[in-house]
Amino acid sequence: LDLLSAAAPQSKVAMLVPSIVEPLHQAARNGGDLTAAVQRATVQLGFDSFLYGVGATSHPDQESRIYTWTSAPREWVACYEQNAFYELDPRIDRMRTSQSPELWDRTSFPDTASNRRFLISAASFGIRSGLIVGINRPTRTWAMFTLNSSVPTLVGETGQRYSGAIGQALVLATHVHELFLAQVLEKCIPPPTVGKPLSGREREVLQLAAKGMSTGQ
Repeated sequence: LDLLSAAAPQSKVAMLVPSIVEPLHQAARNGGDLTAAVQRATVQLGFDSFLYGVGATSHPDQESRIYTWTSAPREWVACYEQNAFYELDPRIDRMRTSQSPELWDRTSFPDTASNRRFLISAASFGIRSGLIVGINRPTRTWAMFTLNSSVPTLVGETGQRYSGAIGQALVLATHVHELFLAQVLEKCIPPPTVGKPLSGREREVLQLAAKGMSTGQ
């Protein structure tokens, strides 16, 4: 979704926040580019791109309607949707079975045909490892924040460096969830159908919601 790039919701947080997410709140207050702010935090933690996803069902499938927000290449987003990788993505299964943050690379998942298909495709777009953060939600829904890396294996000093970023990544994931897409979900704005681009009117409605306008307005 591009709604947060053009129109940032006003931050409800009026307290001191960790330095890693301070630029996010500043962008929210000033109507800045939130995607760029999250991407800068992502790079600061040593990763290449981020993905936030949240859905209205316990597990995404072809019938699901979900929100996704990412700084990954648009070509990867298109490939992901065209191949229905939300049904194959082993990171989603791992997120559903454990709420603990987890580093991953190609050795983290069973060597199955579906996992190989996903991992090979992801690697072709520079996504070879990363960090998975599952986000608790009060209803039978799911939310996930991932940080992506082009590093093929997370061993030795590389793995230790990424392990050292987990604490700040958890803070980032929480604030991304609370400050951004949760604003849209609370207003009951329907998400776009997976694989189908937003219409002009849908994009307009989401942008207005991000600005804090009500359905009546």
